[in-house]
Amino acid sequence: MSTYETYSKRQARLNGDQVDVYQYDYLPDKLKNQIIHIWNDVIGNYENWDNGHVYQIYGHFHNILCREMGVFELPHNNLLTKDKPSLAIINFFTKAQRINQNLDVIELIFRGINSFHDRFNKDEVEKP
Repeated sequence: MSTYETYSKRQARLNGDQVDVYQYDYLPDKLKNQIIHIWNDVIGNYENWDNGHVYQIYGHFHNILCREMGVFELPHNNLLTKDKPSLAIINFFTKAQRINQNLDVIELIFRGINSFHDRFNKDEVEKP
């Protein structure tokens, strides 16, 4: 199984002990909500837990995040989000205070969306 190199891991490697001149320590709630709307538009309604496609995609992202963070469940979640990977990711994303955690989620999901999109378009082009 491959390891996913998250944004925070690359930043730690690139920055080493050097301090970045710019400080990026806050992601506005409005932007977070807009990002969630984009996910909803592209992946499918995150509240549609019965949809196997949506559940499977968010489940994949949830597993990657948990594995990379070394946890079994994402922080900031409760019994209401148990077995609902989309809500677990969204709760974590909206409540995380560390910008690198937010950027890990954003990058992972948008890369995943891009990968799914590329595969879908390739399949469409190859059809006779």
